[in-house]
Amino acid sequence: FSVREWDDEPRGSDVLVRTTYSVVSPGTEISRIMDTHTKPLGFPCFVGYCSEGVVEAVGPEVKTLKVGDYVRSVFGHCGHVNASEEMLRKVPNGLKPGTASLAVLMAIPLRGVRNAKVRMGDTVVIFGLGAVGIFAAMFAKVDGAATVIGVDPVEFRRSLAEKLGCDITVDPMKEDIDEVVKRETEDGAEVLIDATGTTAVISEIFRLSSLNGRICVLGGIHGKVELDLYTYFQKRNLTMYGSGSCRPEDYPYDNQDADQRVIVNMIRRGMIDPYPCLLYTSPSPRDLSTPRMPSSA
Repeated sequence: FSVREWDDEPRGSDVLVRTTYSVVSPGTEISRIMDTHTKPLGFPCFVGYCSEGVVEAVGPEVKTLKVGDYVRSVFGHCGHVNASEEMLRKVPNGLKPGTASLAVLMAIPLRGVRNAKVRMGDTVVIFGLGAVGIFAAMFAKVDGAATVIGVDPVEFRRSLAEKLGCDITVDPMKEDIDEVVKRETEDGAEVLIDATGTTAVISEIFRLSSLNGRICVLGGIHGKVELDLYTYFQKRNLTMYGSGSCRPEDYPYDNQDADQRVIVNMIRRGMIDPYPCLLYTSPSPRDLSTPRMPSSA
């Protein structure tokens, strides 16, 4: 444990931001805290990469931001941050509190759904209905998926997912997901998405795919995965996608900043609403309806 004296006066093009909301990236942050991440950082380490807040001071070289502006950033869980102006993005009016800070996290399932080439009429099965899985369901429906099936053993997650994008949810402890997919499709699902980050789940989902299906891995998999590549991959002409970064062929959405702008605009236009995920993240939902962004936002 160490304490450092902090000079909060921004210099040059730096901007002092008071954090109002920050978002936990569950898979990454748990693996950091438990020290199970494939690329360990050791301790102490800084966790988090999604936040929003109010500009409290600006350096003499800042050109686009002023005191009182409301911004989102790629910084984590800290009360204040001194950030370069180029790393901050102004939040447009009309967004519910906390939603702008979700843009970085939501870019992961956005890339995944885009990479998996979800098309109108597809059946999409999503394993894991935490925030990332539910966001994937939202984007799959926007892309035209006819049926989105969500799989999670936690009842309140399934209930929320049914409100935000899933047509069907399955409790894998009580129901046979194979039977559900067989009932809802002719030859398996066109797209299967993992949002669990669990090695045991990844090794089992290939068998649920249709011929020429697409598999997308959203969760960070920290461990070895055993696959029957001959039976369920090579012979069925499957394609597997990662979603760690943007792809050049997605131009003009070939960079994270573009993806985040798209997400903020989709929220602003009412195409998607991630706010309930902030309200209902546990069996005892908290009421976040009172806080408001400053009037200058």
